[in-house]
Amino acid sequence: MGRPRYGGVLRVEMHEALTNLDPDEWPANGMESAKEKLIPLIFERLVRLDENNRPQPALAISWQHDSKNKRWRFRLRLDVKFHDGSPITADIAATALRASAANWKLSTQGDTLAIDSDTPMPDLLFDLAQASHSIYLRGSDQKVYGTGPFQLTGWDPGKRAVLAANEQYWAGRSFLDGLSIVMGRPLAEQMLDLELGKADFIEVWPNELRRLPKETKTWSSSAHILIALAFERGRPASEDARLREALALSIDRAAMHNWLLQKQGETTAALLPQKLSGYAFLFSAKADLKKSRQLVSKPGQPASLNLAYDGFDPFSRSVADRIVVNAREAGIAVNVSSRPLNSDIRLLRLPIRTPIPESALASLLASLRLTDDAPIPDTSSIEAAYAAEYAALSSYRVIPLFHIPEIFGSSPRLKTWMTTGIDQFGDWRFDDMWLDMEKP
Repeated sequence: MGRPRYGGVLRVEMHEALTNLDPDEWPANGMESAKEKLIPLIFERLVRLDENNRPQPALAISWQHDSKNKRWRFRLRLDVKFHDGSPITADIAATALRASAANWKLSTQGDTLAIDSDTPMPDLLFDLAQASHSIYLRGSDQKVYGTGPFQLTGWDPGKRAVLAANEQYWAGRSFLDGLSIVMGRPLAEQMLDLELGKADFIEVWPNELRRLPKETKTWSSSAHILIALAFERGRPASEDARLREALALSIDRAAMHNWLLQKQGETTAALLPQKLSGYAFLFSAKADLKKSRQLVSKPGQPASLNLAYDGFDPFSRSVADRIVVNAREAGIAVNVSSRPLNSDIRLLRLPIRTPIPESALASLLASLRLTDDAPIPDTSSIEAAYAAEYAALSSYRVIPLFHIPEIFGSSPRLKTWMTTGIDQFGDWRFDDMWLDMEKP
């Protein structure tokens, strides 16, 4: 593998186009996955998760709590500075957290940050490890500074981000000199740029794996991305429960998994992966074309639906086209479009970013706007999570299809040291990677 070396700018391409990198601004539906990759490069949290989902110190070096998990105390590092040179303090950390967690009671004393709540918070460490709870400093010029391994030096919203290594990073300078990140780049163009040597690190959809050049190195997360169909509220066709169930039963997930996904990830009829919940197998993902046809043949609204997918995502278009074929066999006409206007159904990619089943489910239910049908469980119990998920899926307003990994391709010049380079939630560990300048 060779020895690590310093130097070089990693050229990264992504299809999503971000308009801001402010850690205080997150989309209401929680679907901006690319931002959750860039934010940790610039900003840090009090706590991080290791490869086994165990909380580890980050900006906080230690913590303690009472027996009821209502009172938590965090001791901060004293040798950390923001990118503008300002030292981190407990007061600054508290200000950042107040913006992202208004229900927490925060106070400080010296280098100690206190978080209190009227209700138990047994999973607080996992919550604090989320990118939405990043610690930042907002300067008088309204610029936002972090403490991470890279700092933002160039920003063209929706087009490009330029990051430079943080020379004063408390955990040690990164091997890379910096990152050049191009946004809004279609998948096909990313693959061409990698092949021509114009990019070092790109996104790869499962259906494109076979097209990668042999020398391409691949990096993969766990299967933490939910691919699902979600019905829009208020549309006449969407409100037909018969039609929703018929469409769900018509879909041949197994065939799509074998051919479109190249057997990456897994088929599912559940919101949470089996590995996370332990009960996903209780929801059947098998197609039942006979029952689907029976439901469609009953009197009611015409069996026709409009399906919207992400126009930047060729994988979504491939899945949508297969759904059209499956639905046609059941007597349902599905029209597909990359425009969400007047759609009855949306094909979604929803990331799961916490190892806590109840928290993951709550996030998915909120993103899918299903909290009225299935109230978010208020207890940390897998039984409560199952009951909430069962209630949500019983209405067929959401049809889970697959849990898939995030896959990235890179030049063989990109190396890693002590980590995998990509963690189980797809986050980039570029601070532990380097570029081998010699031709492979």
